[in-house]
Amino acid sequence: MTKKLSKILSKTIAVSLLGSLVASCATAEFTDLPLIDSEFTKPKVTAYKRFGFDFDAMPANVQNIDGINPTEFSVNLFIGNNDNCEVLYVKSKDGKKDRETKSISFNAYLSEKNTLLKVICAGKDSNIDYKITAKANGIKYTHVGNLSYLEESSEI
Repeated sequence: MTKKLSKILSKTIAVSLLGSLVASCATAEFTDLPLIDSEFTKPKVTAYKRFGFDFDAMPANVQNIDGINPTEFSVNLFIGNNDNCEVLYVKSKDGKKDRETKSISFNAYLSEKNTLLKVICAGKDSNIDYKITAKANGIKYTHVGNLSYLEESSEI
């Protein structure tokens, strides 16, 4: 009887440990990727949205490229529709920038102004639909949206 009880107890403990391991892995934090600002310029026929963090609301464990140890973000960018738009980002700790126009995964850093991504559309008929997922320090930041020059400038 004690062998049987011992087997049951060991299986119960193993299942409990496995369950808590799965639960702890599945509880990664998710939060909205903050929109810092959104603007358009009629002379340049350009609209943009900047995503990142305000200086006052910066997470304690995140640093921009001016910091001693800049935080690397793993970014998944999905673009469903794109007409004359691009996504700009800082691709290295030394501030080198890059741009994307298609769905892609890449690493990015916060600029000195705490911008992670800047979505820009140029031209009257420009527009883009996108989904952004950025992960850093175990937290996933997400944003689904679109940008259109006509919508931003209220010329529709």
